[in-house]
Amino acid sequence: MPVGTDEVSLIDDYDEIEVAATVSYTLGAQLRVGARLGHTERNYEALPIRDFDGPTYRASVDWLPTTKLVFTLEGFRRPQSVADVTATHVVRQGASFGVRWAPTFKLVFSMRFINEDREYAGDLGALALGIQREDTLRTWRFGAGWELQRHLQIGLGFDYGERTSNLPSDNYDYNQVMLNARWTF
Repeated sequence: MPVGTDEVSLIDDYDEIEVAATVSYTLGAQLRVGARLGHTERNYEALPIRDFDGPTYRASVDWLPTTKLVFTLEGFRRPQSVADVTATHVVRQGASFGVRWAPTFKLVFSMRFINEDREYAGDLGALALGIQREDTLRTWRFGAGWELQRHLQIGLGFDYGERTSNLPSDNYDYNQVMLNARWTF
């Protein structure tokens, strides 16, 4: 008997409670810091094996050596829902380093390196094999943005990434191109 849409959505339903403290501080004109430290509890109604209960955080430092140049360092850990056949969420933990440069008022370029570990908590297929599915993603992201008019911005991005997994069939490299247009009013 096929499973209806209502029955499938019950598998992904969860209650989440998060308690966190955040701080943001500007240390002069050239240094900004921000942090969020918390505890997150996510309980799935249908599959308690997929529950998450643990510390979460995000911290970042922005250094602005000039008015046109920004360096950013960031670290994070948090659960995130995913569209995956075997898991309803992953625990993402990692760090990134990036730089943005605005040579003119209407033009900006950016580059970022992201290193992220993903733990597929509650992956029933992997747990049946006696392993915990874990992936590592390393991504180089390049971007450019141009403000054509006061309310119209165009963005172009390119990602090159490699994903390694403790499941051999899940290793791959990828390229991604993004084009965005935004009209603000």
